[in-house]
Amino acid sequence: MNQLTKLLSTAPIPVKSVVTGAIGSAAHASKAAFTPYFEETISRLQPFLTLEKEGEEQDLRGIATDAIGTLAEAVGREKFAPYVPNLMQASFDGAKKGSARLRECSYIFFGVMAKVFGEDFAPYLEHVMPMLLESLKQTEGGTDELADQIVKQNPDAFSTGDASQEIIDITPGADNDPATAISVNSAIAIEKEIAADTMGTIFNHTRNHFLPWLEQCTVALIDQLDHYYEGIRKSALISLFQFLRSFHELSNSPLWEPGANLTVPLDPKVEHLVDMVMTPVMKLWVMEDDKSVVSTLCQDLSETLAKLGPGMLSKYFNDICSNVQAILEGKSLCQQDPDADEDDEPLEEQAEFDSVLISATGDLVSALATVLGQDFARVFGTFLPSITKYANPQRSNTDRASAIGTLGEVITSMKGGITAFTEPVLKVTTTSLGDEDPEVRSNAAFATGVLIENSDTDVSAHYGEILQRLSVLFNVQADSSQPQKHGRDNAAGAVSRMILKNSAAIPLEQVLPVLYGALPLQNDFLENVPVYRAIFHLFRTNSQVMMNYLNLLLPAFAAVLAPNTPEQLTTDIRAELVELVRHLQQQAPDQITAAGLAGVA
Repeated sequence: MNQLTKLLSTAPIPVKSVVTGAIGSAAHASKAAFTPYFEETISRLQPFLTLEKEGEEQDLRGIATDAIGTLAEAVGREKFAPYVPNLMQASFDGAKKGSARLRECSYIFFGVMAKVFGEDFAPYLEHVMPMLLESLKQTEGGTDELADQIVKQNPDAFSTGDASQEIIDITPGADNDPATAISVNSAIAIEKEIAADTMGTIFNHTRNHFLPWLEQCTVALIDQLDHYYEGIRKSALISLFQFLRSFHELSNSPLWEPGANLTVPLDPKVEHLVDMVMTPVMKLWVMEDDKSVVSTLCQDLSETLAKLGPGMLSKYFNDICSNVQAILEGKSLCQQDPDADEDDEPLEEQAEFDSVLISATGDLVSALATVLGQDFARVFGTFLPSITKYANPQRSNTDRASAIGTLGEVITSMKGGITAFTEPVLKVTTTSLGDEDPEVRSNAAFATGVLIENSDTDVSAHYGEILQRLSVLFNVQADSSQPQKHGRDNAAGAVSRMILKNSAAIPLEQVLPVLYGALPLQNDFLENVPVYRAIFHLFRTNSQVMMNYLNLLLPAFAAVLAPNTPEQLTTDIRAELVELVRHLQQQAPDQITAAGLAGVA
């Protein structure tokens, strides 16, 4: 850092730009550890925010603005607060220089300041919000139809934010260079993308102080949903859904309850905003031809449903389900390519977009199940065949992992409602336990376990096959991959759920040494809940057998009860485990002492 900061004073401007970007990256990576270098660094960077000349100086000014925002996130509000007034003024000045790039950097900086300072950023809203709204009102130099034509001729037009600021004439008959038109449009479009994204960030962190701006910002963002640049459409969607979540939080509504019968309605003002947003969003969804935009829509709708609950679904449930089913069947508009040959192999990049879309859609299915609970059974039968086809061996690893992961989450939310689907789901998850990909196997272990836990159907006849397939997941070494280690924890959870459901169907003398040899869990501490509930169950029902495994259990008990690991157990599990240790103290005091548990007992 000492060498880098010296270069900020002595090096040519292009080198200063590179060094400034590197310092920003270092601050982002090191976070609070950057604090000792903060004072010196900020004193060297601040002068760059007064550079006036176009070209290299403006580039450095923009990079410095970004880097200073990163410093703020790294060192926190207390250290950064004395610099805020001057830096905000410099950012306001930069945004007025007629440069889309500087406006973009200023808007990002405003968003960072809102994150770092929260409601204390509110005094700046009267200056910041008009600028953001004005940016969204800009035209990119011509009609959307002409811009759309340019983009179709050059689909990579918006792949970068580097762009000229020269204003050109793109009226019919003008002597235009399409590349120049794209460059200008790209700069303004990316500025609008950042402005749209920043609105959601600011509302999220300034809370009630943002309310005077909420309606006009909502209208402005809705207007961007039919913009020809997909980046703007995505940012508008993200912020609109953020508006719904933030506004709902401010309403202080009671916690919603899962189910199709609405017991906790939305606040009327929140419901009005939901209608204001969801009507154009649903229209966009049907007409959208970009997979990344639909993926963003599904992801943010999932998060918003989880926050607002079933009250958000009352008017839109059928349409949401129809659109989800269309994606799962490959029939949505964004999945159609009229220029593609049926025999063409999918491009690797396109296949990645497909996988992201299917994963996001799976998350939305899970969110619907979370909101509806057991009532999701009414539509799950429609989705199930479409989901399970993505678990087929010919699909990508990502698709298979996503499909099985979705099933696990849906089962967890539906609880007993999954009973009617037990056999077809169990067939899929059991088959996936033998998948070649460790993440698929891990997800299958979880899904199989929660299916056995929640279904009212007795599947103990399948225990032998399931245990055989799960046994492979316990073969984990120190240098094994993270998915393999995660899979072992999920396998431990699955076996424990099987014990809780029907321990008589488990060959304990074969299973318990393997199960307890995998303790303490190292990756997925949520699985400690079924693991320790099964331990408590067996101590209550088969204590003599359990005493044979104290050499494996007590070190695990000591690890999870250690003062520095409180997050590994829930409060109730920890309390019950302490009681068990106290009970064991009476029967095996020497072993309890040797394990370092005497203090607990």
